[in-house]
Amino acid sequence: MLTAKRSSAAILVILVVASGVSAQPADDSLRGALLRLAVVPNVRPLVADQVDGLARLIGLEISTSPTGASAGGLRFTFDSSSGTFARSSRSFGPAFAERSLTSGKGRVSVGVNWLYADFNSFAGMDLNDGVQATRAVQALPGATGTSKMNLSSSSVQTFATYGISNNVDIGILVPWIRVSMSASSVLSDANTVFLAASVPQTVASGVGDVGLLGKYRFWNGDAGTLAAQIQVSLPSGDDDDLRGLGITRTLLSAIWSREGRFAPHANIGYEIWRNSGAVSANFDATGQFKYAFGADFAAHPRATVVVTAVGRSVFGRVKSGYQSIEVPGFGAVEALLPIEALNVFSIAPGVKWNAYGNLVVSGHLLTSVVNFGIRANITPMVGIDWTF
Repeated sequence: MLTAKRSSAAILVILVVASGVSAQPADDSLRGALLRLAVVPNVRPLVADQVDGLARLIGLEISTSPTGASAGGLRFTFDSSSGTFARSSRSFGPAFAERSLTSGKGRVSVGVNWLYADFNSFAGMDLNDGVQATRAVQALPGATGTSKMNLSSSSVQTFATYGISNNVDIGILVPWIRVSMSASSVLSDANTVFLAASVPQTVASGVGDVGLLGKYRFWNGDAGTLAAQIQVSLPSGDDDDLRGLGITRTLLSAIWSREGRFAPHANIGYEIWRNSGAVSANFDATGQFKYAFGADFAAHPRATVVVTAVGRSVFGRVKSGYQSIEVPGFGAVEALLPIEALNVFSIAPGVKWNAYGNLVVSGHLLTSVVNFGIRANITPMVGIDWTF
């Protein structure tokens, strides 16, 4: 039988690895499932602030990772003299980025993007082989805590945009997210397994953070066009089920693009997180800097090849690293905790095809290059949009 001291250390390690408690999670939520790993009740308040930040990283990656472009591939300009619409671009535009063109006065675009992420690593360590969440427990010399996790998300993003004028668009993006997770943790040294626990596969699904957006194209010249965009992400996703952060986020972006058979594009913006301190005592991210750049090439009148690089920097204690914390009763524990800003960089090649009329079908692979948070190496995206 474990001593009380060993039991406390073991549960601490399991909770850190499993990333899973908030103050009062619902029993049937993903957080609630993970919290049930803690079989020693008096340990929970001791470690809740430390491990809650790690749980937030999962919700952060799922709810703020790049989404498919929330605008249609076909763009039009209304010619008031002739009373007709004309296509304003030869290509069908980027994915995971925006271009400065607007939909055209009175034009409506609707579409759906599907993305699937199978998360492979955390803090640079393989989730399937095991993450070493604790390297040293003073009360148990030689013991380490290791966890394995199967984590995936599937997101169906429905969007609609409307051209108020030739220069102004408004739109909405509604994601439906399904998260599947199982986990197991072991505290052991070279000779003894002190404690093992597991969470069976648990699935939760529902609406994520709904986005409301507006775009204004304010400059048009030989060197390209410029637009400003605002997107407000509402806290509609359940953070206990890792589908949101439970805060309002406002992204202010500048967009540049140039039209032609070869059409480069660039986005830069900053996302302000309102009341982020209320998310977690240990997860104090205040916002993120986002950027995207690339080009689309009209290889055929009905086909566009796209390559976009997407990056973001999340400021605050977000990226995890090892930190020694003093736990009353059994000494120092060197645990994996959020300690600094997180930088993420991905590349997304893909193709868009005008299948019929004003219908555009797209396929892309969001490929992670740098990400020491919760990482999916490749996230496929399939999309369809129609402009009328």
